[in-house]
Amino acid sequence: MDTDILRKLEQRLGPIHARQRLGIETDHEAQVFGQGLIFFHLENLSSAPAIIRSALKLTGLYWRARRNADRIVVKRNELRFAALTVTFRTATPFSTSATCMWS
Repeated sequence: MDTDILRKLEQRLGPIHARQRLGIETDHEAQVFGQGLIFFHLENLSSAPAIIRSALKLTGLYWRARRNADRIVVKRNELRFAALTVTFRTATPFSTSATCMWS
């Protein structure tokens, strides 16, 4: 690891937490790239989408998923609050699927 990056990380997190964070990242990388208990990870293959699609077709779930994807329903929920503080009257909803109407 670059010493400059390590120094900046230690300044931001403190030396103990910086080393813990680096250890966690190293362990996770080893696990994802097959150095853990299981050496084969489907998500690392470039042919993973084709394998998954074929498996879903063999089980019949692919066509069910396609039908579900064709039946998209957009719902609009309007929420009205009579006694709402000024702070929340100008707030933006967290979800794009909800439309809030402040009264």
